[in-house]
Amino acid sequence: MSNIEHDDVWIQKEYSPENSHCYGCGVANPHGHGQKTYLIGAETVSRFTPDPMYSGGVPGNVYGGMIASLFDCHGAASAAAFHRQHSQDPGDP
Repeated sequence: MSNIEHDDVWIQKEYSPENSHCYGCGVANPHGHGQKTYLIGAETVSRFTPDPMYSGGVPGNVYGGMIASLFDCHGAASAAAFHRQHSQDPGDP
């Protein structure tokens, strides 16, 4: 995946429906943030620009909970992708 801005396959999109409800990255959650993580070679990349309403009280800065959520979703997606990449079972999540 060379262009993450226009690619239509991201890690969270491959999650099963019962695991796609996350507020941060779940494709089945229409009210969530919709964070996307891409596997590019041996790295994972995620870009997300929060709305200004997620300010932590200081203009131009998000609140810590948003940052934690982004790290959580990106980390879980990265772990899932690397596990699947190295798994012997092709059906493994």
